[in-house]
Amino acid sequence: RPPRTDSNVYTYHLAALQRDEFVSKEDKLYALTPKGLAYVERISIDSFEPRMQSKIITIMIVRDADGRILLWPKSKQPFIGTWSLLSGKMHLADNSVHDAVQRECFEKFSIEPTSITHVGDSYIRAYIDKQLISSVLAHICLVQISDAAQFHDSLRCYAIEEVQDLDTAPATNEIISQALAAE
Repeated sequence: RPPRTDSNVYTYHLAALQRDEFVSKEDKLYALTPKGLAYVERISIDSFEPRMQSKIITIMIVRDADGRILLWPKSKQPFIGTWSLLSGKMHLADNSVHDAVQRECFEKFSIEPTSITHVGDSYIRAYIDKQLISSVLAHICLVQISDAAQFHDSLRCYAIEEVQDLDTAPATNEIISQALAAE
């Protein structure tokens, strides 16, 4: 329950979310249902209005000098806590995929790429229990960096063979395999 929120108001709204099948409860634990995850994926942070559209993003396979891949645990729904490639939305002000990748690397992760190579595009649709959760068009880029030691605490470098053993976001392993095969 959020601070300064009356327990009756909280309980009422939580019950409404359960009734409308956005939230489920199992063993005293509440979780978003596939319907709830899909709603969260489509909500505008600015207006809190849902948008029914695919997002256009960049997905970056960032590798250090040793060839290890930089991953981070998703901090937002959907797929919170899964390991993910670095990614970000394309902005209207981005003049190219290269510009978007460079901006996202620096804004979110304080990374200065030494090289950026666009290797393809992928249309990713993630489902849970036949419910569409996420739909994105992704520009896939290989990004080379000189050193990963100084980056944000949540970022981790993994050897390619280690990534397969992680709980990863949808399509992560397939994107890595296809992008590195195309190299």
